[in-house]
Amino acid sequence: MRTLILKTASPVSVSASPLAGNVNRTLEYLPGTAVRGALAANYLRSGAASHPDFQALFASNEVRYGNLYPYRGVPAQPVPLTAYSCKRHPGFGADNDAPHGVFDLMIDLLLWQETKGKAQVPEMCGYESACSMPLDSFSGFCLFNERDCRYESVKATSRQRGHTELRDETQAALVGSLYFVEMLNEGQRFAGQIAGNQPLLDKIACLLEEPLRLGMGQTRGLGKCSKEDFFSAPLRQLEPIGPQNGLAGRLCRLNAAIQQRGAEQTADKLYFTLTCHSDLIVRDRFLRYLSYLPLDAIQQSLPGADTAMSSFRPVGTIARTRLLPGWSSAWKLPKECAVAIAKGSVFVYGAERSSLGCFGGDNKVENALAKLLERLEQDGLGERRNEGFGIVVACDPFHYHRSSDEQLAETEKARL
Repeated sequence: MRTLILKTASPVSVSASPLAGNVNRTLEYLPGTAVRGALAANYLRSGAASHPDFQALFASNEVRYGNLYPYRGVPAQPVPLTAYSCKRHPGFGADNDAPHGVFDLMIDLLLWQETKGKAQVPEMCGYESACSMPLDSFSGFCLFNERDCRYESVKATSRQRGHTELRDETQAALVGSLYFVEMLNEGQRFAGQIAGNQPLLDKIACLLEEPLRLGMGQTRGLGKCSKEDFFSAPLRQLEPIGPQNGLAGRLCRLNAAIQQRGAEQTADKLYFTLTCHSDLIVRDRFLRYLSYLPLDAIQQSLPGADTAMSSFRPVGTIARTRLLPGWSSAWKLPKECAVAIAKGSVFVYGAERSSLGCFGGDNKVENALAKLLERLEQDGLGERRNEGFGIVVACDPFHYHRSSDEQLAETEKARL
């Protein structure tokens, strides 16, 4: 696995959805599908599509091209859909313009579900006991500043450029045909991971010596990106899921935070979460696109884990879906839109500890479950994983992270 850092040498526009209206919006990141296509175009300038190397690089699952998210020296991640902030002053506490902080309500919503609506879920901001504005969902990208132990917002800058269609007869502007293209500004950096064996990664390194062309408007000077770095190191180093070297892992810390908030309802239960760090495509046996993540889909991605996962049940879901458009260069026609579970979606699963005897005893439950979740993070979920889809993180620290400032009131400690 290697980390790729690209820098936009010209404006880049990757359509976010099928065009509706007169503004073509762009994604705020570089999707793995576009990176894969740009590398394939570089290969075809000197090779043939029938060559075995081309098939291994771009027409198989031997290489996985991850999404490239905004990079500011520290890797960014999508903000989970469980994040909420003040409606009037949104943003993390470390952002500019004096925001009121961001709450992660995953544990609050879980306790509300487990108590059948008896537990309270915060609805008002209450910043410094003076703000009475309601909480609203908060989205985008964020990074964890290890120096200050705080999260910060990360946003790619963009601009719009106007165009108009011309009449074939007179080459004059056609009335009523004005439209705008949104573009990511040049000079920005984006980072992600490419996974595969060493020989194939070496071939990709050679292809990166030439600039990549991504998105639309390439014949008009858009979409040019250059490699800034391509190194053999993980992009983001999370703490282990299970216990290691005497320290509690993500799984233990998540359950400790849940039990601290609702000891009576969760004392004899074990929970884990799956947070989508990229869009997720899942279909049932009738090939219908799903808007949720059933246990069947997890079991299919973890061979031999049917018995272990059968003890868990879904206890909470916060998810959104979005359409994935596509374009066939061969046929010059749009592809059928797929329906994907949007990045940032969160799925919570729980089980009674008494039903987890298949793991081999209480003292081995966390270790055994952690190994299964590690395999899930490595392999991903769902379809089109070689294009950057299906990346999930188990027990994301975003859900249990708390500010280290002990001077804050107890209600303020939940602000990230």
